[in-house]
Amino acid sequence: MSDLGTDKVHVYQLNEQQGTLTACPATPCLHLSAGSGPRLIAVHPDDEWLYSVKEMSSTVAVLKRDRQTDAVTLIEDDVSFLAETYTGERSGGDIHLDATGRHLYVTNRGNNTLAIFSVGDDGKLTHRGLQYTGGDEPRNFLIDEPSQYVLIGHQQSDNITVFKRDADSGDVKATGNAIPVPAPVCLVMHRWP
Repeated sequence: MSDLGTDKVHVYQLNEQQGTLTACPATPCLHLSAGSGPRLIAVHPDDEWLYSVKEMSSTVAVLKRDRQTDAVTLIEDDVSFLAETYTGERSGGDIHLDATGRHLYVTNRGNNTLAIFSVGDDGKLTHRGLQYTGGDEPRNFLIDEPSQYVLIGHQQSDNITVFKRDADSGDVKATGNAIPVPAPVCLVMHRWP
């Protein structure tokens, strides 16, 4: 669980039979860089790697979970997804991995971009580029795996923009389609049987 105010990620174990959460004895919490503001976490499909987007610094922390002990360690902190020369507002928003775990996507609400990373076998990230999201304040997004579309909700410009995703490279391309929706802040895909 991310704690933006204390710059910590808390680790809990779930007892499904009792329906309880308890602090992980091996790693109750991890301290991330001061003032970075961890916001959301994406879990790799192999359940070994975790990625925390940090709102205040617009960076990502790479974490590794030991599958035997559930201990979590910090592998890399402050992986930037903005250009080194960027001096505008930093406001990391949402984070998602594709179903294969080969590509990671992160939004920055400060400059309305979607960052694209490749994920290595060691869980580390390689920055591939930035894509303008086509709206103002990309609050939330989703990856529609079957169709390979990415939909991005913009809280300030009241629209959802649609991108086509290349599953091999991870790159996205604007389709030119936008759906008018008042202040979208959460996108969820439901498939009918």
